[in-house]
Amino acid sequence: MTTCAGQTRTLAVLTLFAVGIALSVCGCGGGPGGADSLQDIKQRGRLVAGVKYDVALFGELRPGATAPQGFETDLVRELAGRMLGDPDAVDWVRVDSASRIPALQDGDVDLVCATLTVTGERREQIEFSDPYFAAGQTLLVKEGSPIRSVDDLNGKRVSTTRGSTSAARIRSLAPGAKVQEYEGFSNAFMALQLGGADAMTSDNTILWGYAAQHDGFEMVGGLLTEESYAMGFKRESADLVAYVNAFLKDIRADGTYDRLYQHWFPDAVPGR
Repeated sequence: MTTCAGQTRTLAVLTLFAVGIALSVCGCGGGPGGADSLQDIKQRGRLVAGVKYDVALFGELRPGATAPQGFETDLVRELAGRMLGDPDAVDWVRVDSASRIPALQDGDVDLVCATLTVTGERREQIEFSDPYFAAGQTLLVKEGSPIRSVDDLNGKRVSTTRGSTSAARIRSLAPGAKVQEYEGFSNAFMALQLGGADAMTSDNTILWGYAAQHDGFEMVGGLLTEESYAMGFKRESADLVAYVNAFLKDIRADGTYDRLYQHWFPDAVPGR
């Protein structure tokens, strides 16, 4: 005969067991994405990285490819190789300008390496590594366009990406421009390509990639800003940030950074 006390103990054990299963399924407490520490990633044996899939030379998923390619994805692979002993121990998560910070805050990724500009506002939301690339906002137009500088944008349609710093800055620099925000760089470029926009604005590194891959486009107006790209992490990731900063210092010292840079930017894209 089971006593009431025995039934209570049994119910408590079953409840704790069910809670443990639920936590395991939902990934709470440092599950498959969004590790709480460097040790979590090492124990998992995989690095979950948020990268872009539509930025030529930095992070791009090409037709027929199974993984994105670019300077930033190569940085992540090099990081995984040194951290986990395998450059292929990376789970790629596609992010865009608007979803990068939420992906970190929601624990979907361990880090973001996705043309992420360091700003004071963003520092209040996430942690940053040391910068690994210098860039600046500029304009991309069709060759022969009358637009030669930001002063020529009054009444003109300017495409850019939603959630980027470029949209706010171009509104400030050219209040008479008609700013059109799109999901992803490819859509913003398509608007320019098909005549739905008169100019596109973003970082020079990103626009340089489109100009290099498509005939009939040029960058104009010089640099409107000076910006730095860094990897992003969720708050309270001090050990992981410290590891990545040491990694960035090491690859500059041993020549790996220069090798990757020259591979992706043989013609010396502005900014470094």
